[in-house]
Amino acid sequence: MTPDGGELVAEMDGEKRFYRSRANPITDSRGREVGRIVYLNDVTDIVEREQRISVLNRALRHNIRNEMKVIGCRLETLKPTTPADREHVETAQHRVNRVIDLSEKARLVEQTLEVGEEYSVVSPKEVIADALATVRDTYPEGRISLDVPENRDVRVVNTPLLELAVRELVEDGVVHHDQPEPSVDVRVTANDDSVAISVTDDGPGIPTEEIAAIEARAETSLTHASGLGLWVVTWFVTLSDGELTFEENQPRGSKVTIRLPRGKTVSQ
Repeated sequence: MTPDGGELVAEMDGEKRFYRSRANPITDSRGREVGRIVYLNDVTDIVEREQRISVLNRALRHNIRNEMKVIGCRLETLKPTTPADREHVETAQHRVNRVIDLSEKARLVEQTLEVGEEYSVVSPKEVIADALATVRDTYPEGRISLDVPENRDVRVVNTPLLELAVRELVEDGVVHHDQPEPSVDVRVTANDDSVAISVTDDGPGIPTEEIAAIEARAETSLTHASGLGLWVVTWFVTLSDGELTFEENQPRGSKVTIRLPRGKTVSQ
């Protein structure tokens, strides 16, 4: 039996089986460790399913991105002659860009899941500022503010995923708004143990069925998120040992808060 990618692999009757181990210490009357009890869980079905999903995901993501780029290049060569034609081309190009962006988000999440729990300590102020700059460039009509009264480092599983999570929340507040000038406020606060990143908007709010799907960690035909955004936020928070909360804003809108473990203090 040999370790293979975090799993223990054994050949049994010509079939490869995968096991994950868990050990509990055995102590004597003085509390000294004198041995261990090792448990092996057969996870062959789980590993094989993960492998199939990974292969399918890579193939779909790669092919979709490449096909969308080809379509986007062809659209750029079109020269519409009427306002209606121009609107059709611009709408199609916008949709193509959204699919490519979705593919890139999936790639980043997949890379993070493959790395596992390799934490790093980062300054949220700079990362959030980069996220907001991207949203402002894409949606100039949005009024986006940032308030960081004190900059404290946080421990996260992946810095680009932190930026993506914040960008997703801010984009949702702008894209799903029902007014010409969406307003989204981002505020960072800290205590001795954690740092909270709150994203507040004054739009129609997050549908209850989306919040239900996220809190249940599962989607059904009746309760599901409208895209990948809230799932990206949820996965990032979970992997970073953080906490995610949803509240209603008053008089309207939503407030989503990501609370992350503190790192070392950043000099002002």
